[in-house]
Amino acid sequence: MRRVSWPLLGLVFLAAFAGGALLPLVPGLEWVNLDHPSRGILPLGPKGEFSLFYEHSIYGAPAREYYLLHGDKIQLLAVETPDPGVAAYYGFDSRGPLYPVHSFLCEMVLRVRMGKGEQVLEGAGKLHVRELGQPGDRILLGPTRCSVLDYLVWRYSRQGV
Repeated sequence: MRRVSWPLLGLVFLAAFAGGALLPLVPGLEWVNLDHPSRGILPLGPKGEFSLFYEHSIYGAPAREYYLLHGDKIQLLAVETPDPGVAAYYGFDSRGPLYPVHSFLCEMVLRVRMGKGEQVLEGAGKLHVRELGQPGDRILLGPTRCSVLDYLVWRYSRQGV
């Protein structure tokens, strides 16, 4: 049996790493903590779709906002909630639970909840907003692109979370 040369093995890994950097880009959502120095990217997959699930801070009822990236814009497609109080709070007067919106944003800011309740970003995977900072921190979200290699590393590093 022939031994593998370490320099040859190193070249194979280097070529694989360099090739990964040249893979096509996929949509992502860049997050920046405006109150503490941290940032990251939530890969979204090829269509650029994501949602934000949360418990409404006044009514305590569940709500989900559906978004889609369009280049450097974020499109809010719809808000879903079974609670008529939450619907009225947002000014929806038709019957739900799904209310179409279709507005565009350049970026959006979330605040990490001070108390109990869920806030979950869902793209290619789930990311709890509380993981991005301390209670009360402002989190800026904006569209970006990431390599398929970044996406795969993120996806497999978070299994079981």
